[in-house]
Amino acid sequence: WYEIKSDLDNYQRLDSQITAYSKFFDENYIVISSKHLKSAVYKVPSSWGIICIRDNNVTTERIAQTNQMVRRRNQLSILWKLELKNILVKNDLPMFAQKDKNYIENQLLSRIDSNTLGKQIAYELLKRDYSVFNAEDYTIHSYSNVPEFEIVDALSEEDLTSYTLDQWINLYKKAQDMKTEKESIYNKKPVVRPPHEITYKDIEARPG
Repeated sequence: WYEIKSDLDNYQRLDSQITAYSKFFDENYIVISSKHLKSAVYKVPSSWGIICIRDNNVTTERIAQTNQMVRRRNQLSILWKLELKNILVKNDLPMFAQKDKNYIENQLLSRIDSNTLGKQIAYELLKRDYSVFNAEDYTIHSYSNVPEFEIVDALSEEDLTSYTLDQWINLYKKAQDMKTEKESIYNKKPVVRPPHEITYKDIEARPG
């Protein structure tokens, strides 16, 4: 993980960020300008790496060490249930139909080598398609107002061998409806908003 601190940033939130990142990431870096270089050494744990940006040059001042505080359980907790099942399939494990996320996480932790599991978790996160998320509630809803992912997740719990032809046809129709709705959302022209009537002055932008 890379935590970036510009010249306009301060360290007010850094302690809480360090605590959070240390639970989830195998390696952590702080990226700073030369202005913060001396103080950064004392602000982050010795296991964190330090990258310094000077003009157009990027220098690794300290290489990150493997984070001993990270826990695979924490990493598994941020995966979707379908992503957990992808890992089950990759390792030739049962699908554990009707079992909740906590049960599946326990099975993965007990049956898969930690290093292998870490790589597979990273793969699932890297290939996750965030574009299907809605800005308001992080889901894109289908025509029936049911989140698309929940339909897929619920389907993964079904015994598909017992599905009738009518059920498959109905499922296919729902998928087509969601595809059509999604395409219509993407094809909509952006809304042109009128300019603000209030003039904003003397506002300092402070990223982070």
